[in-house]
Formats: sequence, structure tokens, C-alpha cells
Amino acid sequence: MNDALKVLIIDRSNLAMRHLSIQLQDVCECSITMSNDPTDATSKVSSGSFDLILSEWEFGESTVEPLMQMRKRRGDWRNICFILYTANHSEVVSRQALDLGANDVLFKPMNREFLKQRLTNFFPHLFAVEESPGEVATPPPAKTASVDIRGKLDKLPNLAPLPTVTQQILETTEDDKSSARDLGEVIRKDQTLTARILKIVNSAYYGYFRKIGNVDRAIVILGFEEVKNITLAASLIQYYGASNTETFDRKEFWVHSLAVAYISKALSANKSNVQPEDAFAAGLLHDIGKVILDQLAPKAFEQAVQISRQKEHSLLEICTVNFDIDHPEIGGIIAENWKFPQRLVECIQLHHTPAAAGKSALLTHLVHTANYFAHVHQIGDSGNAFTEPLYEGSKKMFCKEDQTLEELWDSLEIDVAAIKDML
Repeated sequence: MNDALKVLIIDRSNLAMRHLSIQLQDVCECSITMSNDPTDATSKVSSGSFDLILSEWEFGESTVEPLMQMRKRRGDWRNICFILYTANHSEVVSRQALDLGANDVLFKPMNREFLKQRLTNFFPHLFAVEESPGEVATPPPAKTASVDIRGKLDKLPNLAPLPTVTQQILETTEDDKSSARDLGEVIRKDQTLTARILKIVNSAYYGYFRKIGNVDRAIVILGFEEVKNITLAASLIQYYGASNTETFDRKEFWVHSLAVAYISKALSANKSNVQPEDAFAAGLLHDIGKVILDQLAPKAFEQAVQISRQKEHSLLEICTVNFDIDHPEIGGIIAENWKFPQRLVECIQLHHTPAAAGKSALLTHLVHTANYFAHVHQIGDSGNAFTEPLYEGSKKMFCKEDQTLEELWDSLEIDVAAIKDML
């Protein structure tokens, strides 16, 4: 690649802009400016020099049209490439955008190879290495459903409440004055939950040679924090365990989530600035948005899972197209609604794109890596049959010098069979 591409991204969502920024930087060398305000965007164009403007169509013509008109009137701006992107897979929208003067219209989600192919049409000099003959970038999946998930999320407290017992458990464990006995009292109020916790405690994963018959004994043997982790998992599994569809098996989903939780906890052992309980909770909850999608739009979500099973696209891509929102964003909204710490909220939102994380970067890379291992070793089923590659930055963060991913996995000593049998 030669010169860096000067890019302005205009979008309502800071999170979406960060995602797109990462994709662009993977595709070519570029200098990126971002704006989520119409007045600010116009000001940035007036005062700066850009090769490419990428704007979300849904931002509105009030933003897009003035910029287009400015480009037409100013001779030095005429060479700016203006690309609009949208989740609305409609020929009408495409025609309107092109009529305004856009050079191209892209449909969300924009995977890396597809974005690279389209940008090559406008900036061929940036790509020194040609694609091999016959290689074609996979286009984004076509929209197969139309469900207003964002509208339904407005009623979130009624649709996805934090289970009462889970709330009591969190309040108890976060109170410095609480004891192991206090935690035991909360758990014992729910006999079904108690039975589920004891089943996990007595599973092969913990390998205690005598049967643990009550919660108090479990706390003594495994420790307060470990039983807290198990109780959080058991209460959520109990409340969100029943599936609305045949395709999305929630038991296998929770096996996957538990696997990511335990792998995350194991990865945190060598990172002093990540608490093991944070690692466990973030791993457990990373895909909670899928459960809510299954709850809000079971038929449409089942269809999305089926398409993913055909391995044409990841479930993340399909849901983004169909619902104009993805499961990490939904999960972040839920975690925020449940008043989880911001570090967990951000981790859930960005576990597929850890390079976009801020203060919670280490925790997010950790869960991203754990999720990768759970998929590679097929522990449970998250509903996504498409195993996404691990970010190189995540590998560097956890692998020692010259250590392979396989060697890192072996060093964690995760009992895959025991996790699979845990539920």
C-alpha cells in the first residue's frame, strides 16, 4: 500500500463507527475521523481534506444531502468518494442514494473482504497485492426477515427482567458485610436452584471425591467466589433455560456460555488486573443477546440460526441485517438494564471486536479468546456454526513468545468433557 486513505465516517452510533474503523484499518492504511453530529460532520468536511466519506443512510438526508451539494459546488471536493451504507436492503433506497450523488451504496453488515473489493474499485492504487484469479469476496447476507427489535427493546424491563433470585445473589455478594451464611440463605429459598447448583458442584469438573450435600458445605469447600459464580450461572440458566425454537437449543447454548466463562476465568489467572469473577461473569453473559432475540422474535431468530448452520455467514452478520441490531449490542443493553458494571457492559458489546474496547480492553480480548476456544473445541452450541478467526491482537495478549494457540489452550487444562456434562 502507498498513501494512507483519509476517511470521514458519519454515523449515529459511536460503537458502529468504531467497528467500521477497525474493518477499514484491516483493509488498508488509513487515517480516520468520525462524527455523529450533522453540524459537526459538515464542519469537518469544510475544514478537512478527505478521500472518502462513509455515511450511514439512516442518519438522514438532512446530513447527507448538504454534503452532497457542497461536493458538487466545490471543485476541490469533487474527487471525494462518497459512499452510503444502510441496513435497508431495498432497491428504492439504493436508487435514492445514487440519485443524490453517492458513488456507491453498501449494505450492512460489511465484512472485510467485501469492503476491500468495493474500495478497490475507487482506490486501486492502495492495494499493491492483487487478489488471486477467481477469488470473489462474499457479499453480505440478504435480508430474510423484518422485525422491529429496537422497538421491542423499549419495553425491556418487562421482556427481560433480571431474575429476582439473581438480583438477591448479586446484592448479597456485593455487600462487604455479607457472609457465606448469607449467601446460603438466599440460595436455599429456591429448592430448584439449590438442586441445580449442587448438580454443578458435584459434576466431574470440580472432581470432589465425596458428594457435597448442601450449599453451606459447597461454600466451605469451593469458596465464596466460586459458589457465587456457580449460583449466577444456575439462576440465569433456570430462568432463561427454555427455548422458544427447536433450532436454538438453549441447553447447549448454556453449555457454550459456561465453557466461555470457565475458559475466561482460566485465562485471567495470569493477568493480575482482571478479577476472576469478572472474567467468569463476562464469559457467561457474552451471548445473552441471543437469548433475548429468541425471546422477542423466535421464528425470525430460528431462521437466522438455520442460515448460519449452512455456514454461509456468521449469525452476527445475519442478525445485523435482519434486525438492524446484533446480539452484542442487545446484550450490552440488557447488562446495562440489569445495572452490571460498565466494564462488563462494554465487554459484552465488543466481544466480537475487542480492538474497539476502551478501559475494558483486556477483559474483552480475554472473552473474545475464550469464545474462540469454545467454538474451536465445539463445547456446546451458541447457535453460530461459523467459527470466526481470533484477533491477532488477542493472540499476542495471551500467548507467550513463540507459543501457539494450541499450546495456550493446553496450558489452560480445561476439562471439555466435564463441561459438556455439567448440565
